[in-house]
Amino acid sequence: MQFAKDFARGFSFFAAGVATWARRPKLMLLGALPAVIVSALMFLLIWWSISNTYEWATALTGFADPWSDLLREGLRITLGLALAIAIIVFCIVSFVTVTLLVGSPFYEQIWRTTEQSLGGIGGEVQLRLTEQVRKGVGDAARTLRMALATSAVAVLIGLIPVVGSVAAAVFVAVRGSRALAVELTGFAADARGWSFDERKRALDGRPLMTLGFAFPCYLASIVPGGAVLAMPSAVVAGTLCVRDLASSQRRDERPIV
Repeated sequence: MQFAKDFARGFSFFAAGVATWARRPKLMLLGALPAVIVSALMFLLIWWSISNTYEWATALTGFADPWSDLLREGLRITLGLALAIAIIVFCIVSFVTVTLLVGSPFYEQIWRTTEQSLGGIGGEVQLRLTEQVRKGVGDAARTLRMALATSAVAVLIGLIPVVGSVAAAVFVAVRGSRALAVELTGFAADARGWSFDERKRALDGRPLMTLGFAFPCYLASIVPGGAVLAMPSAVVAGTLCVRDLASSQRRDERPIV
């Protein structure tokens, strides 16, 4: 079945990224350093935010004060859980975005080493430093807006009685994985001259392959300490994904003789 093959292919990119730790441990350790710093900051932010979600839910549901204890507390606990899920997904996507910005030289080296080990890039697009900074900040802002939108929708889904929290978690996992995929493919896509929208379209054209590599990255990001080890591997996986997409595009463009 094609959908299973696509997902398995995407997962193989993530597995190859993990295997890179054995082949190039020093390079991968460099990529882990920015992740350690940003992880510590994000952990403190998540801890502070989640410890206050019930108070925020109470402040947002003052209209429920006359309700019975069961209904009032049920609403506030449900909203608190939805807020917690929204905060976590925003921090996960923000973590990748901020880490890539902070550790850009390290992750660029991981990306370039991966490309060179596979034959390099034909006709690489070289951007000036000012263009790189402008494009990087612009792409990061778009991804953060995507994360905010996902978080807002997750809060609304979380308000659905009984199944809200589970449904919100599933929605967040899918949308969060997509946002991670867009970020992690940045270096390789930029080198091929793809715009942000072109990158998104290419990934959306192979949704299961995209999910196959991005979903494990998402899962690793929510495990304490997992994001630190997964970040360098995820950059490798994103590079492999773009190479596969670019190769498919070239095949599609070949004239039929």
